[in-house]
Amino acid sequence: MTNTTNTDLTTAVDTLNQFLRDKASITKVSAQMETVNNLISSTNEDIIDERIESLLEMPLVDLFNDLIDNRFVTVKKLAQESETSLYIIADTQKQLSFQKVESVSLDKNKKPLSKGVYEKLVALFMDNLYRCIKSDLSVSGIVTNTPKLNGEYSKLRLEHKFTETSNVALEKQLNIILSYLLPEELKIKAVKADVKYLQYALTRVKNGTLTVMREGTFINELFTMLYFRKNKVAYQFQTQLSAHKKAK
Repeated sequence: MTNTTNTDLTTAVDTLNQFLRDKASITKVSAQMETVNNLISSTNEDIIDERIESLLEMPLVDLFNDLIDNRFVTVKKLAQESETSLYIIADTQKQLSFQKVESVSLDKNKKPLSKGVYEKLVALFMDNLYRCIKSDLSVSGIVTNTPKLNGEYSKLRLEHKFTETSNVALEKQLNIILSYLLPEELKIKAVKADVKYLQYALTRVKNGTLTVMREGTFINELFTMLYFRKNKVAYQFQTQLSAHKKAK
């Protein structure tokens, strides 16, 4: 805990705004902006620590249920008012990382919250999803770059039989991951739609390049998937397509 107070943060923002009103030097404003951002980081760290502490006081099944259903934490950010261009502190939502929760549990209680191999199985599953996408985008006669698993993960793939990439095989692999991640008493079964959701979530697309996300980001999406499956909620769609707009 950093014990940053709301008063500290409010005072720092007020000082920043006064500098702007007084047309203080760029150096002075930049230094105060850094002070404010550091205080926001400390405040958010305290908020997240408090949330994690409350989770770790729960029985394991309750912890997972709570984290799945309430995976976002309200933290602080710096925002500008449109009319005055002065700064205010606003609320924003940040997803709480399961890896962070488990790391604190290991540090404080010497207790893992899951069977640790799930993280490596997640990496194998991500690679299999990537292989599916690569196959879909391959053009005969044109060679593309092909990132490959290192030796350790190649052995794990064979050991855990994460070798196939059919929809049936991927659904089975995802449920194996959940069996290592979740407490035995918490029964959540992934289906084909969850595999597809995670496949769509896997990459960022820009200028002809697909970038595979990091494992930690993917695990956040895995917990999003768990929320939708646990609560039997349909995945949602948003659109910017003009043809989807209602006619006037």
